[in-house]
Amino acid sequence: MRPQATENQIMHELARLLDCHLDFRSLDKSFHELGVDSLVGIRLIGQLADAIGHEIDPSIVFDYPSIRELADYLEQNFVGLDITEPLAS
Repeated sequence: MRPQATENQIMHELARLLDCHLDFRSLDKSFHELGVDSLVGIRLIGQLADAIGHEIDPSIVFDYPSIRELADYLEQNFVGLDITEPLAS
């Protein structure tokens, strides 16, 4: 999957969880700036883990604290990443 597609999927799921609109300007903002608290972070990582079929340590939202950084991490660490299907609602 292209990194941009991964970023878009993360952004879409995060917008759903936060009930807000996010766009390309949100990619480099910290999750904290976007209003992500620990509960939303855990839910986001859980949805991503389910989508790719691998466990992901929820603490990575602190290690990779933006959409772009998290997408890069997922692309580098999960070969054949495919989260093109909509994430769970």
